[in-house]
Amino acid sequence: MIPYPDHKTEFEIQSDVYQFLLSEGFNVRGEISERKNIRLLSGNKRGQRTCRFDIVVFDKNNKPICIIEIKRSVKKKLPSEYKQYAKYSLYNIPVIFFWRDSLLDDLYQDLLNM
Repeated sequence: MIPYPDHKTEFEIQSDVYQFLLSEGFNVRGEISERKNIRLLSGNKRGQRTCRFDIVVFDKNNKPICIIEIKRSVKKKLPSEYKQYAKYSLYNIPVIFFWRDSLLDDLYQDLLNM
């Protein structure tokens, strides 16, 4: 039997954020994949790595202005402690880690200020 979750899933949080941003007029897309030549974190070798972004916010010209990474809960204190942070930072746009619906208003204000 499949157990009923006792908490909001990461997908549900991602869906809430996506729908909220759309309703506020932001140009957002979800589950964006992109291949990039990056220096592997384990050494000086270079290689193709695929990044899959939970949510990307674009400006009116469809230029990405922000990456939003959704987490079900906070297990680490700083965004830089997450493995995605190093890869996503290579794109030279803000990376926001989001984990709680109660922070939607803060996220909204952050995006308005970009």
